[in-house]
Amino acid sequence: MNHLFFECPFTKSVWSKVLEFNICPLPTAFSWESTASWALGRTKGRQFHRWMRRVGLAAAVYHCWRERNSRIFRHVATSPSQVVDRIAFDVAKKTALCWNIHDTPTNRDVVEHWGIDESIFNTGRLLLGSREYGFCS
Repeated sequence: MNHLFFECPFTKSVWSKVLEFNICPLPTAFSWESTASWALGRTKGRQFHRWMRRVGLAAAVYHCWRERNSRIFRHVATSPSQVVDRIAFDVAKKTALCWNIHDTPTNRDVVEHWGIDESIFNTGRLLLGSREYGFCS
């Protein structure tokens, strides 16, 4: 598992970009254990930027695994930047379902890094049931 997700130069570059999008420092050691430990401490909570970290992490795992399968079973390889583009697309689609996200400097930075439209900060789209930090499904 460490090789596929962290030691391989391909996936390491994908992880690095996803961390950059989430305004997270690069880890000193890329490994499943260190990433799991990092994620447990920095993705919990209802804050939008923490939710974005969870979504980015899940999308990165999914797309790296899909790339692995594509290379093995279809003999088709794509570049790290193409995989990152797919991750960003999926994260943006998921974020489009968010409502009433608080317009804070941290949230703005994350949205800008991911290339997501700032209209998610439009408070006129309030839904019943939304909470202090907004609503993401």
